[in-house]
Amino acid sequence: MRRHLDRLTVADAVRSYKANGNVEYAEPDYYVRSVLTPNDTNWAQQWDMTKISAPTAWNTQTDANDVVVVVIDTGIDYTRPDLIPNLWSDPNNSSTHGYTCIGGSCIAGGADDFGHGTHVAGTIGARGNDSAGMAGINWQVKLLSIVLYYLRT
Repeated sequence: MRRHLDRLTVADAVRSYKANGNVEYAEPDYYVRSVLTPNDTNWAQQWDMTKISAPTAWNTQTDANDVVVVVIDTGIDYTRPDLIPNLWSDPNNSSTHGYTCIGGSCIAGGADDFGHGTHVAGTIGARGNDSAGMAGINWQVKLLSIVLYYLRT
């Protein structure tokens, strides 16, 4: 039977197997592989994205531009080229991309003084496939920075 199947199309071979009373289920054997790899200069160093199967997800979607992700951390460096296109802007003040909240009140701000929040923001939403820097999980998303300090008395 094997030689006979070598001359058949895939569809004909599957039909032949399905017609055999000894075969319960038949389908083609597909190769599955990631085809979307970003061209970002630091991509080779981003082992974490491969570990979480980000390239497989990127085959399905890279645009979450209608989603706002709030990064509650040390802030976001608003001058980072991979983050600039994904910064959320206050609809009433386009130069406001976040807030610094101290003791229950918030003011425009959200700039990063320590770097950790920028790292987190980059992992979440650095613009990908732009031939520069790194690729975040979401290549198009809105990042809103919230720096939150609790004052203890």
